[in-house]
Amino acid sequence: MKYNFSLFLPILVFLTFSCITTNAGSAAQDTVSFNRSHNLYVLEVNTNVEDAHIYIDGNFMGNQSIELQYRAGVYMVEISHPSYQPYKEAVTLNRSTQIKVNLLPKE
Repeated sequence: MKYNFSLFLPILVFLTFSCITTNAGSAAQDTVSFNRSHNLYVLEVNTNVEDAHIYIDGNFMGNQSIELQYRAGVYMVEISHPSYQPYKEAVTLNRSTQIKVNLLPKE
């Protein structure tokens, strides 16, 4: 009996290289990403202001401290609070990275 494996090859490739993980962005927002673990890096952002808003590429991700996984690339990290000077930096992610930001009060 002869088997035709060409029908199963796309399914086998998908199952071998992909799995789904869920990362909580905040209590109100969950994100789903396809995880290919060989090219995901941790981006950790911490600030000294408890109510500061942290944005990655313009998307709100949390307050004061976040830890997320991203693929290699360049991401815009912004931190804001009405009583403090804003912070904005383009971060090149090619390894796991931790950013600690000390926001300064507005004058």
